[in-house]
Amino acid sequence: MRPIIFKIFKGLCSFMLAALLFSSCQEISEVDISCSKIKLLTPPDSLQSASGIFHFKWEELEDAITYNFELATPDFENPLYYHTDTTTALKEIVLALSPGQYTWRVQGENASSTTPWYARTLFVDTSVGLEGVPMVLTSPSDNSILDNTSVSFTWQEIELAEYYTFQLLYNNNGVVGEVYSLAQPQEASLAMNVPEGHWYWRVQGEIFGSSPSNYAQRALTVDQTAPSVSELTFPLGDVFEAESNNFTWNAAIDQLTVVTETIEIFSDEDATILVESLSGVSSPVSIDLSDYVVGTYYWGIYSEDQAGNYSESILGTFQVQ
Repeated sequence: MRPIIFKIFKGLCSFMLAALLFSSCQEISEVDISCSKIKLLTPPDSLQSASGIFHFKWEELEDAITYNFELATPDFENPLYYHTDTTTALKEIVLALSPGQYTWRVQGENASSTTPWYARTLFVDTSVGLEGVPMVLTSPSDNSILDNTSVSFTWQEIELAEYYTFQLLYNNNGVVGEVYSLAQPQEASLAMNVPEGHWYWRVQGEIFGSSPSNYAQRALTVDQTAPSVSELTFPLGDVFEAESNNFTWNAAIDQLTVVTETIEIFSDEDATILVESLSGVSSPVSIDLSDYVVGTYYWGIYSEDQAGNYSESILGTFQVQ
């Protein structure tokens, strides 16, 4: 029995040695980047700038899989605050910074090693409060058309802002009108009921006793009312030969947004069997009836505004003989 045991033990040792060698080869094949350099691009080192949005960029390192990015005030030796500590596969990070002194740094990384950190400093003028700091609105988007009066407004937070001034203003044919509503939330969001109409909304960051940030402004329309019902004028029970004929109606009207109208023709009075539909039409519209079989048809106008509100006309009839 001993020779058999010895052969089994010898086989196990050979297998383990092969596995160890394979693992070592795998590890050797991973490129060591611990001595590689990350080349920082922008912003330049020791930049002194007014507050604003900064694009932090660096060159791609061939053997790096991801990059570690950190931003601290004032530096990493004696940090008062870590603003950002993130890992990304990208080669750029965009941040809006308030006045202050910052140090930012980047490190490349793969599965087995990391590069050294490469850092730069950045000075943002603190003597002007939030003056020049851009305000970035997020939602609703500019020129949004909503069918709901309950609206959630959001914007990007300005780090040093103690509160925000929000204004909802009348939109008088593209001209900013008087303030309808004013609020001063501490958070970067506000929910409120907005009546139907055309509006502007704007936000700026504030520090007590100091200059505010820039205003950012967007337009907004709230429309909950359906368009008026289109009135059919021709045909109304008329008999046609199988040829082109004009269909006419009095168009629907909406007080706030543009109306798109669709002419629909059905072969049944319940309007379930659609024969033809043309969208974005206006009266008069010519319909080619040459392929229509003899019989009675029903037609109407579907009107929809930009907020999604709609109306449907009473069906008219015509016959093809």
